[in-house]
Amino acid sequence: MNPRELAYRNLKSDFMDMLDNPTDAPEIALSRMKKMDERSLRALLTNNDRLSNEDIDEYIAKYNEAREELITKLESMKDEIDSRVTQMKDMALRETEAVRATAASAAWWLFASALVSLASATVAGAIATNLI
Repeated sequence: MNPRELAYRNLKSDFMDMLDNPTDAPEIALSRMKKMDERSLRALLTNNDRLSNEDIDEYIAKYNEAREELITKLESMKDEIDSRVTQMKDMALRETEAVRATAASAAWWLFASALVSLASATVAGAIATNLI
């Protein structure tokens, strides 16, 4: 039996990492599931003298089936998460670009209105001083 796979500290560390950073949870779970193998489970189950070899073989077969299904689902979920994160980044980039373009347009309109105000003030000043 590989004690590192079932060590309490390692399991607790993985669990705490999942709680601290939920975005990494699928990767952590996937890594943990890939580390657990049939040999470790067999060693764990043979410590129980109430289980026969047939029971152990049945449990291991069910475990392997569930493990493969879980790994497949976790990988699928990870791919979906990566896809959605990419979509959100692209959407944020498009929104940022739209805001930048709007701000640039507003700045040009502000500059144009300042020039019109300058011209108006100049004409009004000239009229007030009877230059025109």
